[in-house]
Amino acid sequence: MALVAPIRGYYGEKYFYDAEYIYASYYRNSQMYDPIDGKVVSSFSQDQNRLTSVSLLGGKKVLPFSDIPEGIDTIRDEYFPTPGIPIELDDVVPLEPGSVLTYGNDYLQKLIPEVSSWVKWKPSFIEIMRFNFTLIVTHTCPPFVTIFNGFMLINNNWTPAANRLTYYISQQNGFLDEDT
Repeated sequence: MALVAPIRGYYGEKYFYDAEYIYASYYRNSQMYDPIDGKVVSSFSQDQNRLTSVSLLGGKKVLPFSDIPEGIDTIRDEYFPTPGIPIELDDVVPLEPGSVLTYGNDYLQKLIPEVSSWVKWKPSFIEIMRFNFTLIVTHTCPPFVTIFNGFMLINNNWTPAANRLTYYISQQNGFLDEDT
């Protein structure tokens, strides 16, 4: 017996579930400081230079550069204010097989206009995901119910993850205009 329609998505949430993405947004006229003497280099605008963290579990969180703790070696998700703006699972499920191999999901694709550079791209650590399902068939003549239990194993494929990373690195925008 086969399901009439596939379970939603191709790779589904498996490469986004425990993944974490952090990117920087630099604005042309945002307040910037000279690293040597600490003086303001350019004028201030409403758009701030900032870091954005995106993960399915933590949501979308923004950290202005002025709020980054001093003396840190790496940027971690715990530096971002919580709670983040929730991300719906349906937004990160790719429905086209071609998108799985190239750019992933529409949610990350929508972020491209605000990405000056990628800071962290941690793909999923899930190697094998097991989906358990129960299929209940109700027969009409005579009326009785048959229950089928099943499972599906999905292997994480790192080649598409490398392709997506390459794609997104090539989409970086550098300095953004104020209306972005």
